[in-house]
Amino acid sequence: MIFQNIQVHHETVARNIDHIVDKHHIQNLTEICRSQHPSAASIWLPPQIGNIKINVDISFCNADSLISIGYIFINSNGKFIFAGIEHSTTGSAEEAKCRGLLAAVKRGVCQQLKHVEIDSDNKGAVDYLQGKPSNLSWTATNFLDEASTIAANYFTYFSFMHCNRSGNQSAHILASRAH
Repeated sequence: MIFQNIQVHHETVARNIDHIVDKHHIQNLTEICRSQHPSAASIWLPPQIGNIKINVDISFCNADSLISIGYIFINSNGKFIFAGIEHSTTGSAEEAKCRGLLAAVKRGVCQQLKHVEIDSDNKGAVDYLQGKPSNLSWTATNFLDEASTIAANYFTYFSFMHCNRSGNQSAHILASRAH
């Protein structure tokens, strides 16, 4: 357009760049998912009928930076209910994952949910919440104990489940973009 002496407002150029970058990013994510899971028919499993699934993930750079927490609520028909992001602080990626689970539980309470399945790609945290042996810091377990207590007090039914990282991609994208 410059060579044709056409003037374009800088905001229009910025929007076009954002659109192209987003399109490229989505294409790359699709290719990555296909290459990592070529035989998987589905990388995300819906919750049981009557339940709401909360997928949660975080973005952590270092202990001196804010973490971003992303969560998505979806019903058993695969219908989007709610999504959100939060920012917080923590000392490690492990603690950030656990703080993310706590944030998702608190948001579920705020949404007045009663039957929830909370998915995280942090196997150690989910193992701990399921009463299995795990090797987590005391700070991380404090976040998880609080999440478990809140869930037991406010939800009629709840479960914490481990999901494959690729099945948690939407929450991951929310968290990373919020950074």
